[in-house]
Amino acid sequence: MLQGVTFPEVHPSSEALKRNTLSEGDFTKLFLDDKERRSYDVVVTLFFIDTARNIVEYLENIHAVLKISGT
Repeated sequence: MLQGVTFPEVHPSSEALKRNTLSEGDFTKLFLDDKERRSYDVVVTLFFIDTARNIVEYLENIHAVLKISGT
């Protein structure tokens, strides 16, 4: 049931660092712009996923903002 996961040690470029965001607000309304759709490589959740009134809506938003090759 447990499986080890490794992450490559890659130092992000300064351009990649500019793309890191920490946003405060209603997750289901923050990323509604078309410019946000399919624009993120990764979405990391910490302490907010358990606040969902509707977990499916959260997961749909995460899916919508991830690039096709995102994880």
